[in-house]
Amino acid sequence: MHLGRTGPALALWIALLLGCVVGAAGPARAANVAISPVNISLTRDQHSALLNVTNDDAHPVRFSLSTYAWAQSDAGAMELSPTSDIIFFPAQLTLAPGEARNVRVGTQLVPGAAERNYRIFLEELPEPATANPSQVLQIHVLSRISVPIFLAPNQVDVQTDIGSIDAHKSSIVFQLHNTGTVHVLPGPVTLQARDAADRPVFSRSVDVWYVLAGGTRIVKISVPPAACAHVRTITVTAKIGGALRTRSQQTPSGVCSS
Repeated sequence: MHLGRTGPALALWIALLLGCVVGAAGPARAANVAISPVNISLTRDQHSALLNVTNDDAHPVRFSLSTYAWAQSDAGAMELSPTSDIIFFPAQLTLAPGEARNVRVGTQLVPGAAERNYRIFLEELPEPATANPSQVLQIHVLSRISVPIFLAPNQVDVQTDIGSIDAHKSSIVFQLHNTGTVHVLPGPVTLQARDAADRPVFSRSVDVWYVLAGGTRIVKISVPPAACAHVRTITVTAKIGGALRTRSQQTPSGVCSS
């Protein structure tokens, strides 16, 4: 997967960390880097793995590496905390144009009852400052690449469900529960609202990213004013962990009022 190119949202979580001015007004540039694999799985039998980083840019690129334990809020926000559970080498990378290098990632932990989740970050470092006044000035956008690391549990158990559906104030809120021992990727979750004659009045498909083991994801969807008064039945459908889950809720008074 290439940084700086369009690709699936699942592949990489990329944030624009900061802009480093290496010249004055001029074009902006971001590194073009390929990462493989896009997530790392560690098991009792496989304590380590290689993360390949390739510089597809015409310029050298430098990265500083770090790891964090990874949890999620109910809204899906990433929650990170320092960890020494993951061992990696090297701690910094310098790649010439076209160069590829491997980062070894591993752990000395043994699997537990539930999957453990981590992330390794590659944070691009600014280019060395130049004193050449004739150089074309350019804004270099530094990148922060994050790759998930999963330490498998003793036993894989996929248990998921759609929780309660609440509808009020022109919004529909529902929950996705992962009570199993490993993460799941729900993919698109579909909501359909129907009127008293069972005619569709509103539908929406939302992408839901990882739901970690033991976690809950709360999804909130706004209903257009023209449709909220007519809604009498809400149905949420999601394919989670390979199984199709469906839950319905009656709304006799619609979903406009509180």
